[in-house]
Amino acid sequence: MFDFAPKIRARTTQFVEMGMTYVQLLLYGLTPLSKEYFFLRKQRVFYINAGLMAKTSKIAQNNHRMNLVKRYAAKRAELRAKSKDESLTLEDRMAASAKLATLPRNSASTRVRHRCQLTGRPRGNFRKFGLSRMKFRELANHGEISGVTKASW
Repeated sequence: MFDFAPKIRARTTQFVEMGMTYVQLLLYGLTPLSKEYFFLRKQRVFYINAGLMAKTSKIAQNNHRMNLVKRYAAKRAELRAKSKDESLTLEDRMAASAKLATLPRNSASTRVRHRCQLTGRPRGNFRKFGLSRMKFRELANHGEISGVTKASW
């Protein structure tokens, strides 16, 4: 039906045999290929159209920001601690604050955007699952997310 690369299919079947859940697949980097993505259901691989995706440039920009945050996290934490340490002289604290200002802006963790792992949608995401509200509802209704059931009373 769909012609995907054999390498990706092989990786997917390896994870299927290991009994991994769909959310665990996302954590291993098995994310959408253009507008279609695959997920597990009863030891088989299904393909679903993901609908409109975010611009790939925005997703790449956000990934670049995540890499910068990881790279500069230790240095940023050290400089912040120095700039707030009252036992140091005012000049030392101001110097640490100036060095902190010279770091790249995108190395601040507040600039990273939480996006849906499937579609890249920037709003309406569940952090616990890494999915947007629409994809979360769709997968939960299909029974693809373990432990999630529709509420009824």
